[in-house]
Amino acid sequence: MRWPITYILSASVAGLTLAVGAYVLWHSFFSYRMVLNKFPELATTSVARDIASKPQDPMASAKPEEMVLYSLDEVLVNINQDKVVTNHLFRLKLELELFEPETRSQVERQLAGVKHTVIETARSQDFNRLNTLDGKLYFKEELVSRLNEFFRKAAIRRVHFTTFFLQ
Repeated sequence: MRWPITYILSASVAGLTLAVGAYVLWHSFFSYRMVLNKFPELATTSVARDIASKPQDPMASAKPEEMVLYSLDEVLVNINQDKVVTNHLFRLKLELELFEPETRSQVERQLAGVKHTVIETARSQDFNRLNTLDGKLYFKEELVSRLNEFFRKAAIRRVHFTTFFLQ
């Protein structure tokens, strides 16, 4: 018995659709797991929000004396734009939120390395991406990740921008 070409094509498209759907589900599940492994505080925040059944700001419960901040001087960096010869100026000033007060002395001792890490992370960014909110959030996460790699421990909790200027 010969199958008409329309049946063969429709079965192929249905099979391909199922395969793509399975891949998307698999990829979204494992990428979510990877994010939770890298940032476990995201999981506890979402669970706390579910239990409380009202949105809570994690910073609202923190007392000001519990937050340990370290201010970095203003940094100027040249960054590139894809397929454009000219460089752009990126000026930023940061507040590093530390996990422990003892880390402040370590940051002060290794200030040159911290600034170098900030500059290299900024140079690796794309101008068009930094102009978006997602790009800024990604840059903050990348800074925290690279600074913690520099210290070889979880020293930096968050990065806060006090100045963020792109030209």
